[in-house]
Amino acid sequence: MPSSHPQPVTISFRFEEKQLTVSVTDSNPAFTIESPVPDIENYPEGGYGLLLIRSLMDTVSCRRENNTNTITMSKQPEIL
Repeated sequence: MPSSHPQPVTISFRFEEKQLTVSVTDSNPAFTIESPVPDIENYPEGGYGLLLIRSLMDTVSCRRENNTNTITMSKQPEIL
């Protein structure tokens, strides 16, 4: 259930060796990135963000520590 009070979100970006890494940290309830792919035909209310992240990023990891979630995503540029 969504909180009625806004929760802080921290976003960090790191560029290393031709790789972009983005980390997003919040104190919302725990979740897992292994959630099932949403059924787009039936328009569910959740799961689209993770679907996009997993589709666009090279690596995605999630951890829960000290009542906070951190999802870390990395992408290397595509060479044409």
